[in-house]
Amino acid sequence: MDSQPVSPVATDSIFDVVLTAYRQTLNNAEMTAEDDLFEFGGDSVMVMKATELIQEMTGVEVGLGLFFTYPTAAELATAILASGTD
Repeated sequence: MDSQPVSPVATDSIFDVVLTAYRQTLNNAEMTAEDDLFEFGGDSVMVMKATELIQEMTGVEVGLGLFFTYPTAAELATAILASGTD
């Protein structure tokens, strides 16, 4: 995999982390924070990959169900911040 190890991030950059995970998982640098993961071809396997990337970059475990409830990077990052996990 081409991903480089990234040190833990502050909560204010969780938006960038989630968007980066979406872009890497879908191999689509054009995605924005408002794009729906599933409308860009995401599926449950890609959700698991994105979960792993987010955990690698932040140390935060994200429940798989959150991706289905909050399918955009902006929504998911907001939900992660709201959970109080940092």
